[in-house]
Amino acid sequence: MKSFDQFVCLSGLPRTGSTLLSSLLSQNPTIHSEGYSGLSELMWQTKKTCEVLHQELASNNRLQTPKDIISQLPHSYYKNNSSQEKIVVDKSRAWTHLNLTSMLDDYIGKDIKVIVMVRPLVEICKSIVKLLKSNGIYTEQREKDLFGSDKNIIINPFAGVQAAKESNSNRFIFISYQDLVENTSQTLKDIYNFHKY
Repeated sequence: MKSFDQFVCLSGLPRTGSTLLSSLLSQNPTIHSEGYSGLSELMWQTKKTCEVLHQELASNNRLQTPKDIISQLPHSYYKNNSSQEKIVVDKSRAWTHLNLTSMLDDYIGKDIKVIVMVRPLVEICKSIVKLLKSNGIYTEQREKDLFGSDKNIIINPFAGVQAAKESNSNRFIFISYQDLVENTSQTLKDIYNFHKY
């Protein structure tokens, strides 16, 4: 079962315009883009489970089964897309981590591109604090937790973005929040050209 022709990842830091970009891309009837997806975690956890079950799979001559299952997960996840939506843009902050991009290579395809949203950390923190205040849930502790080891709403995505930059891979395109907001048309053209939509 094949539910799309092209798979694209949307990743990066929080409060960087990924929701705006997703909305803009989804105006194209051939593109399906939605909110944060559970697909990357679903694939990763399935991979880990299959590794735990390696002995059972091997004893039954089913070592190919994990690849068959994990490779089908993206198509199962997006099976209810309209037939017009040939391109899927899957949004997850995890797609910049190199163990996840390796999973893309192994189970979806080596030509998968990743759009990485970036913005200065000071602006991100100000934006999150402003959001917390506007929702009436701001506390000093919540602000401290932005960099807390148990919350990781900034630290983990930042580590992924840094890993993507240091990889020097041509699979990543880095899009700044400022460019998306102030030069939307050209930024979209750059993304389309990069992905050859």
